[in-house]
Amino acid sequence: NLHVLFAGSTLLSNTSYYWKLRVWDAQDKVSEWSKPASWITGLFKPADWNAKWISSRFVEAKQGHLQIPERSPELLNFPANPDTAATLFRKQFELKKIPVRAIANICGLGYSELYLNGSKIGNHVLDPNFTNYTIQTKYVTYDVLASLSQGVNTVGVILGNGFYNCPTPDFLQNEKSCWKTAPKFLLNITIEFSDGTSTQIVTDGNWKWSTGELVYNCIRGGETIDNRRAKPGWMKNAYNDTEWKSVVEVPAPFGKLSAQSMPPMRVCESLKPIKMWEPKKGVFVFDFGQNITGWPKLKIKGNPGQTFTLQCNEALLKDSTVDMEYSHANFSFGRFQTNIFILGSHELETFEPRFTYHGFRYVQVTGMTIKPSMDCITAENVHTDLSTVGRFECSDLRINQLHKAVRHTLLDCIHGMPGEEPTREKMGYTQDAQNTMDAYVYNFDAATSFIKYMQDMTDSQEPSGHIAAIAPTNGWGNLLRDGKTIYIDDPWWGASLAAIANKLYDYYGDKRILIEAYLPMKRYVDFLSTSANDNFISWSLGDWVDKTWKWPDGPGLTSVTFTSTAGYFYLAKLLSRNAEMLGFDADKLKYSALAEEIKTSFNQKFLNTESGIYERGSQTAQSLALYTALAPEVLKSKVEMRLIDDIKANDCHTTTGFIGVMPEMNYLGDNNKADIAWKMIRQEQSPGWLFMVENENSTLGESLYLNSMGSAHHPFSACIGSWFYMYLGGIRPDTNNPGFKKFIIKPELKNTLTWVKSSHESMFGTINSDWKKDGKKMQMNITVPANTTAEVYVPTSDSNSITENGKSIDKNQNIKFIRTETDYAVYLIGSGNYKFKSNLK
Repeated sequence: NLHVLFAGSTLLSNTSYYWKLRVWDAQDKVSEWSKPASWITGLFKPADWNAKWISSRFVEAKQGHLQIPERSPELLNFPANPDTAATLFRKQFELKKIPVRAIANICGLGYSELYLNGSKIGNHVLDPNFTNYTIQTKYVTYDVLASLSQGVNTVGVILGNGFYNCPTPDFLQNEKSCWKTAPKFLLNITIEFSDGTSTQIVTDGNWKWSTGELVYNCIRGGETIDNRRAKPGWMKNAYNDTEWKSVVEVPAPFGKLSAQSMPPMRVCESLKPIKMWEPKKGVFVFDFGQNITGWPKLKIKGNPGQTFTLQCNEALLKDSTVDMEYSHANFSFGRFQTNIFILGSHELETFEPRFTYHGFRYVQVTGMTIKPSMDCITAENVHTDLSTVGRFECSDLRINQLHKAVRHTLLDCIHGMPGEEPTREKMGYTQDAQNTMDAYVYNFDAATSFIKYMQDMTDSQEPSGHIAAIAPTNGWGNLLRDGKTIYIDDPWWGASLAAIANKLYDYYGDKRILIEAYLPMKRYVDFLSTSANDNFISWSLGDWVDKTWKWPDGPGLTSVTFTSTAGYFYLAKLLSRNAEMLGFDADKLKYSALAEEIKTSFNQKFLNTESGIYERGSQTAQSLALYTALAPEVLKSKVEMRLIDDIKANDCHTTTGFIGVMPEMNYLGDNNKADIAWKMIRQEQSPGWLFMVENENSTLGESLYLNSMGSAHHPFSACIGSWFYMYLGGIRPDTNNPGFKKFIIKPELKNTLTWVKSSHESMFGTINSDWKKDGKKMQMNITVPANTTAEVYVPTSDSNSITENGKSIDKNQNIKFIRTETDYAVYLIGSGNYKFKSNLK
């Protein structure tokens, strides 16, 4: 009942379709028909758009990636840019009949808002999602029937710059992007009437444009809103637009148009400040009690022309003013997270940005002549609006706080791309997405977000097969012309394409994802082979931010050659597995042989067979060798012992960075060493997770080490969020039966917990795993969705003591005994609800 492909007649573009279903149970009894559901098809090809791209002026864009040199002095020069103001567009039209169906499709670059008869359409913000605009652009679809009427109507559009037309220089040189033009858009509204006729309202040279109160907008810099320049009623019928200018029809961007499929960004929460102070006369600081992403919203009265400056950031200086250099100096070279609001009247006015977002906890306001009230300002929390599919709670308050901090961080770090640092970078670093994907998937409905991100990575791939370290990319992170990789790169970062494609398959079971990703994965492995020397790769980032990491020297515990070559092996092995699944027998043999060659060379160079120590014996080295199966089976226990030795020598703290952290934690969880991983997670002092957690409103950071570099509002540390579901709740996918068709429930009890409640909404339905122990008694409540099976590990010291729903196990025909293992009895169970009880040691 998953991934049932449509087998009806050929679908038509821009058409509504209706469907319903019924189901049969195990006794072949059929249900009633469901209520009808529906979907709308997109615009399948360019010819389906009768619209023209329009803009305020013509600017020629260039196709392809920009080959960006390393940072140079001219980067600091503020570029001349006439498009810092948002652009307003309008058109008036008449409908002679009452419409019965109206669908609007719009692509507005960089960001756009659509209005009909004075009202904004939908509740999205920051649409469409950021992509590599030379390869793909996204359009958004709305049902606009309720906003139209017979007679005269007015359509309005506001365009902002977004990532498409960055006005401020930054470290990633987005202001030099090859796709950059004046903002432009394409709109197609199809309107149908009861008599079967239809009409279309489209963008063309008959529209008009102007500017209004939003006189500056920059994704990093913020906005300036001058209400003296507002044009009241400009999106309504009665407005006089004779002084507005005619638009220019402009070429389409090079990127292919396709429908935006991941959830939109929205204002998901509105926060009030928890305190306010005046560190200097006329300077007021508002504290919202937690890091968030979004923008401040100000309601204020004063005099026309009175100017308020709102600066947003996450840290304070010693004098209790906001530290505007925090997360700024290395990534933005102009205005940063600053909003300027100018009053247009003596009345109460509301200011709210549209086309920017910030990472912040504090807002510093200047320009107020009297002390403001606390209720004049709110913080609007903005991110991709992911729905919740996971639930976790346990008997340990601190772990619950950490879990909530994980969720908070993950939501704050997704704005059209998962795993992006939202304050200084606002970019999707590929390894960040790979590290956090499991945590996203267990907690949120993130499938379409990672499918989009997989496409972003494919779009970033160069002809050589190299994949940039950020996606989408304007060219930053590509190879230099001499063929050398720039310093911000690593095989593990490029490996994210293959890792994410395989995890999508494991969690959701759609083989088409692997089919689409296969050639890009293969091209990347072949690229790695061209950079390998005797099977070794020696570039570039290594185990980013490990315990001894220093800029610019890199990691100090594990060599780059070790981690990069391990990544090369991991990818070759994974590609061989994918080739086998997809029936590419020659590739299976080729990449399997390559993996064995790398393994042989790797162990000859790095493994001390007598001691079981890899290279310097770091936790990352030992964990990677074990987790990727580089370690020979006969030496696995010895290698594992050296890993445990190092963990104990560090007082049960991790020393790993980006590459080593999840291989270490997952290996321990998978191999009956979850008690050690539990101690590492539960540490209150650095290095670790809990030292970052003040309460459930906390966000996590880029580094597990107090004295290391990094942002305190970063996706990396949230990677631990999957561990709670997999090893405390015990819900784990069976990769041989993808999509949770069959799954494993194996809770680890070697911890200080007395109960856990966990669930995950799989595509088949809700998987539930709750357990509670009381002295020597254990109870597990399990839910297995319809059409699935689960391999359940019931903790026990005596399998004969196990009952289900108060009865002996052998009384339930839906339960099949498989085997006993140390501390567990293992059963195969079908769909249903189960209550197991057992005796413990």
